[in-house]
Amino acid sequence: LNDYHTVSGVYITKPTKILKSQRRHDMRVTSNVIEGIDVTIHMRSEECLSAAPIDGNAFHGNMANLSNGGCGLSVETSSSSHFTIGHVMFLGFTLEGQEGELIFQAEVRNIMGGPPEEPCVRLGMQFLGWPSSAALRRALRPLEQMITEIQRQAKPKPRSRR
Repeated sequence: LNDYHTVSGVYITKPTKILKSQRRHDMRVTSNVIEGIDVTIHMRSEECLSAAPIDGNAFHGNMANLSNGGCGLSVETSSSSHFTIGHVMFLGFTLEGQEGELIFQAEVRNIMGGPPEEPCVRLGMQFLGWPSSAALRRALRPLEQMITEIQRQAKPKPRSRR
């Protein structure tokens, strides 16, 4: 402050904007609730960004968590070299009680090591608006219904007074 007084402090600036990806808007359902959902992962074609090559590699993973914004996948460590942050790919999976496979285009947002007892890597995936934002909203309806039902079942019932 001056020659006689020293003040220690921190200078914090307010951000000018907050990116949508910085805040979770949707409930995340964890693996203990969605146990056993297998996911097929296809690489995206470099020539046609809205398609997967017929002869392309397909990988398999297990759903670790799920929300309307994306999902967490557990894949074998031996496959992990095929995934990098920012990589876009296709995910296909079937929900219990739903007809047909749900297919999403998703971007790898995070790569983490799995639990020490399992030889796996966790991928954080964000669903993309493919082939359009309207198509994504339609594809998300079964997820929204499932997550809403899980929320209803998990909500504690009020106690009655005696």
